[in-house]
Amino acid sequence: LVRPQAMDGTGFLGQAGQDVYHLKDDDLYLVGTSEVALAGYHMDEIIEADRLPLRYAGFSPCFRREAGSHGKDTRGIFRVHQFDKVEMFSYVDPADSEAEHRRLLDWEKQWLTSLGLPFRVIDVATGDLGSSAARKFDCEAWIPTQGKYRELTSTSDCTEFQARRLSIRMRDG
Repeated sequence: LVRPQAMDGTGFLGQAGQDVYHLKDDDLYLVGTSEVALAGYHMDEIIEADRLPLRYAGFSPCFRREAGSHGKDTRGIFRVHQFDKVEMFSYVDPADSEAEHRRLLDWEKQWLTSLGLPFRVIDVATGDLGSSAARKFDCEAWIPTQGKYRELTSTSDCTEFQARRLSIRMRDG
């Protein structure tokens, strides 16, 4: 459960707002990704530059309405309303954002390779990005029973979008 400020600050109340579950009596949201809680962890803070990068991992149950799916992938495990998810999240100097994004992608590729899964990396088109991402890579694994590649992981570079909206600042030492 997260507060509205974290949901709004991460951009998840914008174009995907219809996909989130809101508990009106408590004014809290069920997260669709632990990214929201990890991003909000340092909300309204000033982080000393010499402490960066700060890297976190989160594992949480996630909840999504999948309002826009309209019957797409509703059979099986691809479009479900509740699932568990692991999330990697980094706070970095903005100048290091692109390198950290590549580092996260490399970790995902190492993991998929260690599992022996055939996969490909997609550099997601700008028009398919969420409101917070400046760039996103999806790792898609081959699913023989479906005869196609399906997204297993993704990594986004949000540059300063979430930091600005959550009032997270960096102070040079």
